[in-house]
This record gives sequence, structure tokens and C-alpha cells, in this order.
Amino acid sequence: MAKMIVGVYSKNISFTENKLIDLYITIDNKNLFFSAKSIKNGQFLAFEHYKSAVDEIGWDELILSAQNNSKLIKLNFNNVFFVWNNKRFTLSKKISKQDVLYYQQELNLVHGVNNHDEVFVNSINDDLVLAFSVPGQIISLTAKLFPNGVWHHYTEYINNSDSDNNALICLFENEFCLKITNNRKIQLVNYFPIEGNDQNIYQIINACNHSSLETNYASLKIWGYEDKQHEFINTLSNYFNAGQVAEPQEYWDNEDKENFPNNIYSTYFIY
Repeated sequence: MAKMIVGVYSKNISFTENKLIDLYITIDNKNLFFSAKSIKNGQFLAFEHYKSAVDEIGWDELILSAQNNSKLIKLNFNNVFFVWNNKRFTLSKKISKQDVLYYQQELNLVHGVNNHDEVFVNSINDDLVLAFSVPGQIISLTAKLFPNGVWHHYTEYINNSDSDNNALICLFENEFCLKITNNRKIQLVNYFPIEGNDQNIYQIINACNHSSLETNYASLKIWGYEDKQHEFINTLSNYFNAGQVAEPQEYWDNEDKENFPNNIYSTYFIY
């Protein structure tokens, strides 16, 4: 059965009135994360993590666990954003007439045929759009919780981060997402499985080489780092000119710095 793993709340969050807070609900195949962010100062005030059992298929039990345990799920927020974290996406040039069918065909070409999921197309900038598809089951379940929630893809927030000559890595449970920016252009955004240390390093350096990013002159930024789980990051950092690890306390309520989630959850403070 799905269960709540973590619940952390700032002393300053109100459980009665949250019109000045945005809620980001990040969803993958096995996890659900709630990140509550103040729109006044951009600081996070609450975080929850729910995880499915190994043998569970779908999201019914995951959503049910959140309904039964969350302190946030019944509150009214300024905005609610559903954030789908899945490798089935494409970063494409914007066409004059935005046609969902066109991007669905592109998704099928890159990731294999799937015409059952709902396709979303969100603008990144004047030239690029991000297309992704979400299973109907999770759309239906989340709509019952927050009918006005809007769907985004996790990589949208990676792409919106301001950086150049940079490799940005977001670490998750069994995979990581790598974004490479060079000459003020996004060269690559892709998911890779977390494997052995040498293979992880090879994948990242090889991607940098193919993107013409000279790591000796580039910076590295890491989200979701935990030293015991991600030993390869220490070796990888030696290839770069500079490195930075994002830590939750940087983004957590300034008035409650003694109460914040573990560093591994910084990945869900990128919003």
C-alpha cells in the first residue's frame, strides 16, 4: 500500500488560508510530491512525499494515501500546478500553427507509439515548445483533487532556469535529468538511468562532448544530491571549472531554517 514518507511544514504556513501560496504537485510512476511555495517571497513553506508499494500499478493508492494523510490537499491555493516527471517528452521548434496531432506524432516517433495518453504542448520561449503526454488515469484522479490545476512537465522548469556554459543535473530515485546549455542555447535535455559510477560519468561527459561543451570552462549544478547515494558526482565535479549543489535550506522559509527537508528533496524546489 502507498504511504506517506515525509511531511515537513514551516511554522509560518497557515492551514486555513493559503491564497498567497502556489502548490506544485510532482508526479512520476511511483511517487507524489507536494511543494508549497509563497508567492510573496518565493520561499517554500511545506513539503510532502508519498510513495507507492513496489507491486502497485497505477496511481489510485498513491492518491488515496495523499487524501488520507496530507495536511495540504484540502486547502485553497493561489495556483495548483501538476508537474509530470517522465522521459516521454520532446523539445521542438515552434510551428506557426500549433497542432497537437503533429506533436503527438513526434512523441510517437521518438518514444514509441502511444495514442492513448493526453498530449500537452507548452511554450518554452519564442522558438521552442515542450510536448509531453500524461496517462488519462492520473489526469482524472488529480482533477478530482484540484479541478483548476494546470499541467506542466518537469523539464519546463529546468529549461527556464537561467544558465549558460553549464551542465545541470536533477537527481531522482532511479534516474537523472541532464540539461546542457552552451552559447546561450539549450543543447540537450534528456533523462538517463542511474547506473554504476563509471557509466553515469561516461554518459554525462559524453553528452557534454556531443554538445560541444568544454567542461574545463563550464559549471556544474546539482539538484537532489545525497553523498552516499550519488558518489559519482564527486568524481564528475573534477571535470568542471566550478560546481554547485542546491540545498533545500536555500529555498526554505527564512524564518524557520531549522525545519526543512533532507537535501535529496532539493530537486522538488526547482520551481
